[in-house]
Order: sequence, then structure tokens, then C-alpha cells
Amino acid sequence: MMAEPWRRWSDWFPFLKAEAKPVSDILSRIADYKRLEVAERKPRLSTETLEAAAAKASAPRGFREALIEASQDGRLALIAEIKKASPS
Repeated sequence: MMAEPWRRWSDWFPFLKAEAKPVSDILSRIADYKRLEVAERKPRLSTETLEAAAAKASAPRGFREALIEASQDGRLALIAEIKKASPS
């Protein structure tokens, strides 16, 4: 039986080995992997294109205000973070 995709951390982080490692070692590996990923993606999008897309984007919504508005309208206002484990 195949595990659910959200349980297969090795699919998302293939650079991590299954054996136990100190937290600092795991975080270092994640940081190294992300640096490589960013370096590979950077040439795909010019700074000008990125800035133009940012300029066209709508202003960020106020988080606090969105929760207040939802609760006043009788809608559910919920903040949740559900995860199995965290390196922090």
C-alpha cells in the first residue's frame, strides 16, 4: 500500500536520509538544497519581469482585518497549522 503524498517526506526532500541526524545538520542540508534551487530558478525570470508582476499585484490584505470581517459576517474565522513534526 502506498503512503499518502503528504506522508512521503522523502519525495519532497530526497536529499535527506532516513537515519536520524542532528537538527542543525538537517537544517543545513535544507538550506543548501534551497540555495541550489534558487540558483537554478533565478535565470528563468528577469528582475524586470518580477518587478512588473509585483507592481501589477493587488495590495496584501490585512490579516487581522480579514479575521474580524469574517467573524462579523458570521463566517468561520480560523487560523490553523497542522503538521506532524518540525525541526524547530
